[in-house]
Amino acid sequence: MFEFKSYSWVIGTTSFRVKEINYKIEQQLFTLKELFGEYPNEKWQNLQEVYYDMLFEKNLIIGNAQRKDKDAREKTSGLKELGLITEDRHLTDVGEEILRLVKDDEIDQSNDFMIDLDAFVYLKQLLKLYVRDPEFKIRPFVALLYLLDKLGYLTEDEFTYLLPLCKNKEDVKRMASLIEQTRKGNLSFNSIIIKFMRKMPNYRKALDYFLKQETVTCDLVCEIGMNRKSRKYDAPYYDLFIALKKAAVTETITEIEMNSVLNILKKLKKPSAEWKLLLFGKTKRSSERLENFKKRMFKLFSSKDESAFRNTFFNILHLFKWKANLVEYADLNKRYFSLADILLFQDGKVELTLFSKYFFHLCIDELLEEKIVPSLLPRNLALQEISPALNIKTEEVVELVSKETGKLLDIPTMRTYFQKEKEEQLLDLINQKFNPNKLIQLFTWIEGREDKQVQEYVTDNADIPTIFEYLLGISWYHISGESINLMDSWNLSLDANLLPKRHAGGGESDIVIDYPATDFYPQHKLMIEATLTNKTNQRRAEMEPVSRHLGTLKAKHANQEVYAVFVSNHLDRNVIVDLRSRKAVPFHDRITDTWIENNKIIPLNTKNIKMILEKKIQYWRMYKFFSVAYENEIPYQDWYEKTINLPLQEYV
Repeated sequence: MFEFKSYSWVIGTTSFRVKEINYKIEQQLFTLKELFGEYPNEKWQNLQEVYYDMLFEKNLIIGNAQRKDKDAREKTSGLKELGLITEDRHLTDVGEEILRLVKDDEIDQSNDFMIDLDAFVYLKQLLKLYVRDPEFKIRPFVALLYLLDKLGYLTEDEFTYLLPLCKNKEDVKRMASLIEQTRKGNLSFNSIIIKFMRKMPNYRKALDYFLKQETVTCDLVCEIGMNRKSRKYDAPYYDLFIALKKAAVTETITEIEMNSVLNILKKLKKPSAEWKLLLFGKTKRSSERLENFKKRMFKLFSSKDESAFRNTFFNILHLFKWKANLVEYADLNKRYFSLADILLFQDGKVELTLFSKYFFHLCIDELLEEKIVPSLLPRNLALQEISPALNIKTEEVVELVSKETGKLLDIPTMRTYFQKEKEEQLLDLINQKFNPNKLIQLFTWIEGREDKQVQEYVTDNADIPTIFEYLLGISWYHISGESINLMDSWNLSLDANLLPKRHAGGGESDIVIDYPATDFYPQHKLMIEATLTNKTNQRRAEMEPVSRHLGTLKAKHANQEVYAVFVSNHLDRNVIVDLRSRKAVPFHDRITDTWIENNKIIPLNTKNIKMILEKKIQYWRMYKFFSVAYENEIPYQDWYEKTINLPLQEYV
């Protein structure tokens, strides 16, 4: 009778939880390219199970789906929404561009937004992205930019519960005003959600019908519940209605009434938590729960009027359904929006990076008013081709920044100003999350391959080897007395929150640190190579790249000292011997056609790194320590243990 209609938007699908989203998107694009390369004349409908199996073979999915074709469609739906693939799953021009950038390892940040080139492509796609439901006329990312411009920031709750309710530009403008009122204490989130609910004809009709029926039956409650999957799933709400009504008219509510309600709430699954909080508060003590229940029942359902009771019940039922779904959608929206690398999610707030803040301030009003043009989405366009409003000259941004900050800037000094702000943001992050004690804990988790704990603490948008490189860089920042420039040292792609996304590749070293001359050491470069390969493949994977990267770096900087530190959670004995042998075995650099001799490579494991952090050994001491170890002529097979590992354990 009452049709369910979408009341909010979401990007992607909840059936595809996209941790490591950049990597997953890239791998899906590669796999689709490979799929249609093998079956050029076959239609997508006939290849869905094949595609699923290809993802499974590449460890991109886990488990064995009962309906592989459905899973294949769901796992590619987000790519289709972003305009990276067509309806029949062939790559668009934009998808091809993402693949090209990944293949070429292009992480150049020469654009004004100072983001990676692939992030710049995603930014342009998000600006074009629209909701395909005909009931909606909105570009979600543009709506977010508008609210951030008008309000300065969104709290995580505002981002979760309010932003996705905006169906059109009028809703967006209204929402800005409503959020301002909530911040002044004049409105609650719940009241805003109910306001938007009451705007929808199906909810108004359902409530009207619910109020007019003489008797409330299970079928009636299921009907007005409008469950999108099956009406029968709402049957527990009938039991809840009866139990709450009984408690409302009971002069003295006892534990019997309370426990009856608690038992019913267990059947409601996701909305259950909101109901419990509303009726009982946060306490778990039975006596306190009962007192809270009495007070809250009186406040919510004090009227003896049946119509008022039904009205309140209907509002709460749908309010908590909406909130449960909005919570489920928030993570997906955050992940997809974060692809652009211009959003900061920190301290419970969502904000824009500095350049983005000023840039979109100049054009967001015009952007919001523009009509949606679906044909733009699959095309790889320049920013100004997406919209005339985006044709903002950098000088205009410089002028606005100068006005806002009170500093007279030009383009180079503005970029330096933003870069300095970024570096300060990184230092704040290190101080808050990555002190030496926390790093020691993280390395312990890495040793035990407790990957879930590591990703929960750092980020789940990067794999563990990339996080390992990131943590090593921060460790060396502490070891170096907080004096090195980490941003210039990492060969990593970082997100807007300065957390790792992926190793940049390009055949270069993981970390290269420039040390100026001091009283303790000459000017030199330190190359740090990190690996988490296991015992069986470490030798094959690491012996050649480490010496090659070091040899290449030494050839480029022939007039200064260059040496390497190799770090792993496990050191294979043959790898140690091979790395040590590079002192005597030269490396031929093909570019300069020279032989690079005296290659100094110091092997360390994570236990050594933890020891250095725990004992607070500073780099100037480590430099001397490494030099002594390198010059020692102990036989290869004993060299690491006697000159590095044991001395570190005994270091005072």
